[in-house]
Amino acid sequence: MKTKQLLLTLLALFASITVSAMDFEVDGVRYSTTEGGVMVTGYNSNATDLVLNGTVTYEGTTYDVVSIGNYAFNGCSSLTSIGDLSACTSIGNYAFRDCSSLTSIGDLSACTSIGSYAFQNCSQLEIVNLPASELCILENSNLLPVTIAFAVPAELLAAYKTADNWKNIPNQIIIYGAQTDYDISVEAQDNSSAIYSQIGEELLDNVLTLKLSGTINGYDIMVLRNKMHNLHHLDLSDARIVANDYQYYSGCHTEDNIFPSHCFHNVINLVSIKLPTTITAISSEAFSNCSGLLSVSLPPTIQAIEFGAFGGCKKLSNFTFPENLKTIGRNVFNNCSNLTEIRIPSMVTSIGSLAFGSCSNLKDIWTYTLVPQTIDQNTFSNYSSATLHIQKTSHDSYYWNTEWSQFSQLSEFEGTYSQWLINNQTDYVIDDHTGVIDTEDGASGEIEPGSGLILNNTLATQKMGSLQIEGTETKAGSVIANDNNIETDEMHFMIDVNKSKWYFFSFPFRVRLSDIECEGSWIFRYYDGATRAENGSGGWKNLPTGTEYLEPGQGYIFQCNKTGKLDIKVVKENLDMSGDDQRNNLATYTAENVQDASWNFMGNPFTSYFDIDATGYEAPITIWNGSSYEAVRPGDDSYHLRPFQAFFVQKPENVEDIVFPGEERETYNQSLKAAENNAKRRAKRGVNPERLLVNLTISDGTTTDKTRVVFNNKKSMNYEMDCDASKFMTAGVPQLYTLDNKQVQYAINERPSGGVVLGYSAHAAGTYFIEATRMDKPMLLKDQKLGITFDLTNGVYEFETAAGTFNDRFTLVENNTTTGVADILIKTGVSVMPTDGGLAINGAEGKPVSIYGTDGKLISERNGNGQVNLQRGTYVVNVDGIKAKVMVK
Repeated sequence: MKTKQLLLTLLALFASITVSAMDFEVDGVRYSTTEGGVMVTGYNSNATDLVLNGTVTYEGTTYDVVSIGNYAFNGCSSLTSIGDLSACTSIGNYAFRDCSSLTSIGDLSACTSIGSYAFQNCSQLEIVNLPASELCILENSNLLPVTIAFAVPAELLAAYKTADNWKNIPNQIIIYGAQTDYDISVEAQDNSSAIYSQIGEELLDNVLTLKLSGTINGYDIMVLRNKMHNLHHLDLSDARIVANDYQYYSGCHTEDNIFPSHCFHNVINLVSIKLPTTITAISSEAFSNCSGLLSVSLPPTIQAIEFGAFGGCKKLSNFTFPENLKTIGRNVFNNCSNLTEIRIPSMVTSIGSLAFGSCSNLKDIWTYTLVPQTIDQNTFSNYSSATLHIQKTSHDSYYWNTEWSQFSQLSEFEGTYSQWLINNQTDYVIDDHTGVIDTEDGASGEIEPGSGLILNNTLATQKMGSLQIEGTETKAGSVIANDNNIETDEMHFMIDVNKSKWYFFSFPFRVRLSDIECEGSWIFRYYDGATRAENGSGGWKNLPTGTEYLEPGQGYIFQCNKTGKLDIKVVKENLDMSGDDQRNNLATYTAENVQDASWNFMGNPFTSYFDIDATGYEAPITIWNGSSYEAVRPGDDSYHLRPFQAFFVQKPENVEDIVFPGEERETYNQSLKAAENNAKRRAKRGVNPERLLVNLTISDGTTTDKTRVVFNNKKSMNYEMDCDASKFMTAGVPQLYTLDNKQVQYAINERPSGGVVLGYSAHAAGTYFIEATRMDKPMLLKDQKLGITFDLTNGVYEFETAAGTFNDRFTLVENNTTTGVADILIKTGVSVMPTDGGLAINGAEGKPVSIYGTDGKLISERNGNGQVNLQRGTYVVNVDGIKAKVMVK
């Protein structure tokens, strides 16, 4: 009896004892046994690539994972994925906080509670599935990444969106089992969104990944940015943006092939995007403050990224610029604090202020441009801490650049170029010290208007697949090579042209017509001097039928019916870059009237600028200034021919040709410097008393035309080819000219002293203005219609006129009552020469010079030579008691 009682007591005692929990570790994850399975308690910090599954086997026993303990994987950057936790009922506080590598988690089929901050900073986790039939309790919704969507049964959707804590993130709750990835083709609609129509309003929040093809407009942009709150990945690489007036954001609408302004501004759920392959620019603030954005894929077609496009994208750690990018605007990456490295492509020309401001982790800037891009003192915020990596051949350019020199750490690297650009009105010199540009096979080079490439290399030939020289109506890129030390398969002259305008061209090489491209219809014409000589007018002719080539040195005019780029290709076999002297022969065409004889239409024979003074040719040259003909003369005018520029000349007696010495070639910058030096020399030389120039203009307030009279008593009243220039009339703009007693119209008229008849042509009735921009002797303008005599030293003469041509209204006569600058020179030996911005005084050593306003107020006094800076106007100069009115323009 006692034995039986003892056994019952022992059984009761054993029944009351709870088996102790057992802790173990499998594959870096730590577990503790609990009722029904195991709880995850932690991880081994030395483990890598951790994976958590719904079951675990230890010493032959398989356990279900029924809960995740507090802080179980807190700070675990090695946890990459979690399988289905079908038996897991709870996830503890901070369970997965800072699991930055966690990309996926299986169904939480039995989960009834999620602790505070359980998924804080899980930046790569995009969806948590909660398919249980009962509502899961969320302890705290604060600091949940906006890039995580919670999928719940459709029947519980409304309940979740109104439940405690869940109601704080209603847009992140989606329907479990519904489609989340879409690949659709759309066609932009005029009054709605094609995306909205295909997916349906009720499923817009369910879209996590979307690939679009076809066309989209502002309606679609509105849906993407405002109605798809869980859109994480957007692929537009096969889509095209088209214009529409609908404003998806206040003041913003779509344009063809432009990624629109504020498109995803403040859209914090977007993680990655691929942009359309057709876009040429990303507009201002397109992605500003997209705090979840990690990845952007840009097509090579993009040439500009505008103001603040990616400002505030704090998770953006790397960014690959498109290879054809030219402009990075202001604030583009301002406050992108996670950006560590950038590589600036070789075609970038400018980077705006604060473009990389507050990029505190930006440590390496690699730049691949030959010429330093335009930046300012604030473009980067870390000049002292970051390293600037530059191509070896461009070291000196960056080192001495005022803004780029702020980088205290420079590192050279060597690399090859697939394309390169010379821009910012800079001359890039290649010599034996710098070495040639290391280019890949087929590499392309581009020279922007105003920039130049100078090749002084003798040890190696600069090679490239193609060379593109850009030009406008007023400025062009230039190349100065010697002894064919540059080798390219083809050269392109890319020139901006406007529809229905005429352009003067001449090319240094033979150009095949079939190699010329321009949008729309276009035509080239040549000039036949023989026709002008025979008929006294005309000469423009279409190219003969069957013409295959435009010949080097010959002048042509060009017009097209669309604004765009004129692309003139020259193939390798027609290129000659020797830099030898070039000789343009002058043809003789006998005419009854000398002003019609021997007109030749030719051009600059180089891919460079050329000073007309360097030719040795002394007679006038007639150029086209874009709206009208204009005559200039070597010695009197500082004029530099642009590359590809054609001009008119006559052949004076005993002049057989015009010689262009190769050593006198210039870049645009060199031509500006030469013009400045020429002006100084002319100012120092002063007025030539034997040749007194009077330059006159006529204007309708929009366009201006010029004529010149040169008083030279050694010349006759008749037309002389070596000094006179016939007026080439232009329709549609005002025209001004002088006439002789044979009614010959002059653009430049060199003649003895005396009165000069002044004719003009008005294309429309209205107000016109005549002004003297230079007067070496005082002149009066007589208006015979109104009976007014106007002193041209007093400024601009304003008059009304009907449309038409008038040869009997104005006469230019000498003002013999007023002393001129020539008189000062003759009487005192002092030269007073008007210049841009003032007067140049020379020959005044030891002589007092006083300058007064026309009101008699003293403005400046000096002894000796120098420049007197003055505003535009008329002044009285007194030298040793000799006074003269002088105009400053």
